Amino acid sequence: MDRLSTIWIVLLSLCLRCDQFSQLFGDEHFLKYVEHLGDNASQFLPENCTRAFVSVGHFRQNDCEIFVGHIWIVKVRALPDSMKKLRVLFGCITVIDSDLREFSLSSLHLLVYNERICSPYALRFANNKRLERITFHRNFKWPKEHLILFGGQHRLTSERIIPNWERFPLHSRVDDCRIDEKGEEICSVLYGTWHYNKILNHLPTLKRIEGHLIIRYTTLSNFSELENLTIIGLSGSALTIEHNYHLTDVSSLFKMNIRGPTPRVKWDLNGNKWCRSEMDLLLLSRLTGGDALTLAFQTFLGTSINGSVLDQGFLDEVKMKCRCFCKIQGDLVIKGLDASTIDLSPLRRIHTIFGRLRIFNNARLHSLSFLENLAMVTGSLATYEPAIEIHGNKDLTDIYLKNLRDLPKNTPETAVEVYTTWEVDQDQRRNYLITKAHFFVGDIPNNFIAREAQSKYPVSEEQPRNGSACLFSSRTKWRTFWSLLGICRHVYGDMKVNYDFWIRYKHLLTELQTITGCMTIEGLYLERNSSLRFPNLTAITYDAALC
Repeated sequence: MDRLSTIWIVLLSLCLRCDQFSQLFGDEHFLKYVEHLGDNASQFLPENCTRAFVSVGHFRQNDCEIFVGHIWIVKVRALPDSMKKLRVLFGCITVIDSDLREFSLSSLHLLVYNERICSPYALRFANNKRLERITFHRNFKWPKEHLILFGGQHRLTSERIIPNWERFPLHSRVDDCRIDEKGEEICSVLYGTWHYNKILNHLPTLKRIEGHLIIRYTTLSNFSELENLTIIGLSGSALTIEHNYHLTDVSSLFKMNIRGPTPRVKWDLNGNKWCRSEMDLLLLSRLTGGDALTLAFQTFLGTSINGSVLDQGFLDEVKMKCRCFCKIQGDLVIKGLDASTIDLSPLRRIHTIFGRLRIFNNARLHSLSFLENLAMVTGSLATYEPAIEIHGNKDLTDIYLKNLRDLPKNTPETAVEVYTTWEVDQDQRRNYLITKAHFFVGDIPNNFIAREAQSKYPVSEEQPRNGSACLFSSRTKWRTFWSLLGICRHVYGDMKVNYDFWIRYKHLLTELQTITGCMTIEGLYLERNSSLRFPNLTAITYDAALC
């Protein structure tokens, strides 16, 4: 950045902070472009101007002399008169796919490049097939060569650009493309928006796309043929990848040179086969402008693993099945372990537990960092049981779960119960699981909050207490209960198993132990070599009142 530009940035910054634009420049209008302005600048800008986007039939008529932001000039035949007064631009200009013969901003004498909102160009002219002349103020200070793009179709020459442009090359389609032996045009550079199937002929020679590449509804399994490609977004994201359900490898995506405004890549509905490791998620999230955990949820990643008491076999299953993130169907119980003798790091791949999380009676377990990516715990269908229960871990001093977002909303009073061997003060609790967690001192839980909650949801005395109990009536819709994906080991009521339920939730039936009431099996069509299995069901006690 040259010295004059630096001076102007400091001057503009000072004015923004002291709110004296009008005193410096008179009764001029300024742009308020909140989402793209720098540190605290937007709060001082008057609202006389809005973001400039010049397109067919759309331009806000404001005479801006000082402009902060990005001016887009897209598919227009003439510039509006309101732009002729522009003198200072803190940002950039893009002119693309226009029918302009002349681009004239004769009052503009200073352009200060803003990398945050304009990367990678300060001036961009692409595919303006009729453009013959460009005019700025005679004292206009040109940005550095690497910040300027001239490309695609145009009729410009150096002599027709004011001030003089001799030191910079003017690329055109003639320079970028040639006709091959088959009579087809092949290019090394393409401008504008292109779909993947339209660039196939150009791939052997294609080096760069200035604009936007869309890869949508293809059968691609990887992007290896694109890994040497440079894509530069001119009017938004450089690359859109959607509905490519056969993708199994995205590593080539990280070898491509993808530049432009954030997010550089728009990613949606590309199946869940492409993620081979957490690193794939991390690298892709940097391109999409989000975080890895959010990307995992948005793309429906995750193998389902049945809940269990944690042992080495369960850890091995997680390592084998969970390439990125996993969902646990049922309770996850971590108990009686010596944490110094077992590697719990595979549990970092768990992001959802459709059941309860119980951690108790473990030795040398100092923190829960191995669950740092856990984002949701649904809890049990038995409303009096806490979704998360931690007790009897005498060495546990850090129970912070930084990504935990969702807990059962219907019973917040019993969502989290933590039993410690020390008194946790209010300041310390801010660093723990969640502000609504209930803390108790002692190794063995009294669970008086659970009992208080249970009184709101009465259950008969003969109901078993060694598992999750579910109360149903004949009017209950199974989908309502089982969509919560909790584990019901003891059912009270009229249990109906039909084809829809079987297809969706048959894996949950393996946990069922007792039924008080009745069970009806109807409309069930089993596939060949499959069977209706209740391996843990020991008793059905008929109750006429429930059935």
